[in-house]
Amino acid sequence: MRDLDDATLIAALDGQRRAVLGKVAGIDRATAEARRTESGTTIAGVLHHLVVVERDWFGHLFAGGPDLYGDLEDDFAPPADLTLDDLERDYRA
Repeated sequence: MRDLDDATLIAALDGQRRAVLGKVAGIDRATAEARRTESGTTIAGVLHHLVVVERDWFGHLFAGGPDLYGDLEDDFAPPADLTLDDLERDYRA
């Protein structure tokens, strides 16, 4: 595997974020929380998972910061008080 510089990694990540945010743009909370798979996965859950994983991987594993999330077993279940706007804003951050 070749080494990537920070700018390349950030550009790729930004592209992925734009793609995900483009897919969730304009949907309402009911759609985001609808369970349409056997696993019960929701759009809001996937978005929350992406926020948690990015922060954990980049903040903790790569940058050496604290492990903010510990056990990621529930990362597909966003807290009920988070709105879809909150999740989108967190993902952009």
